[in-house]
Amino acid sequence: MIEGDFVSGLEIIDQAIQIAYTHPIQTTYYLSACLQAKTTLLIEIGDLDSAHVIAAENYKLIQERRDLIVGIYVLSSMGNILFKQGDLSAAKELYQQCLASAQDLNERRMEAAQYRDLGEISLVEGNIELGIDQLESAAAISEAINSADILVDVTKELGDIFLETA
Repeated sequence: MIEGDFVSGLEIIDQAIQIAYTHPIQTTYYLSACLQAKTTLLIEIGDLDSAHVIAAENYKLIQERRDLIVGIYVLSSMGNILFKQGDLSAAKELYQQCLASAQDLNERRMEAAQYRDLGEISLVEGNIELGIDQLESAAAISEAINSADILVDVTKELGDIFLETA
């Protein structure tokens, strides 16, 4: 995406958030979905402080609704923010919490994503063997559930590691 696309995307998401806040039929589900989209986009453009504020707002909504599955996605986004800010320990803790929740809820896509994220942290920490194991777990789950986007990312990461380590 080019920068203009991000600006347009944020404008559209903000319009959707406003509609969700003011719609006569009050539902936090759509508002939460819009806030998650905005968090993801803000992370992508590197506005981590704003992303954290939006994710925290969304997490409050999730707790009110007791929506455990969406809560995993929100916490994972918070982990992504911490990872990009360099707080590996806190990011790893959130990813591990998300992994356990995903396994408890049998949310396989999020389980694969958390293995991927934990693998990336392990690689950054220099624990190559553990990182490879976690990425291979992510690949196996992604393949089993036909999650091509995660599988492509993980397979590329594994290929790069194998090339670097011969």
